[in-house]
Amino acid sequence: MTVAGNTTIAGNLTVTGTATAVLSETVNMQDNIIVLNSNATGSASVDAGIEIERGDDANRKLFWDESED
Repeated sequence: MTVAGNTTIAGNLTVTGTATAVLSETVNMQDNIIVLNSNATGSASVDAGIEIERGDDANRKLFWDESED
């Protein structure tokens, strides 16, 4: 299904799946905390981070390496 034009959703929106793509130039959030690995349980064992795509240049990332704590 395709929705063209502007769309406003009042209330909560839940998207369930294994991948969600947001193809926009600007994403604005009022929340000041972004949670990564929100489905983690048990002892910490998974790395996390945010990677910046830099075209032909090497990408850069903010990265937490769990093995190095």
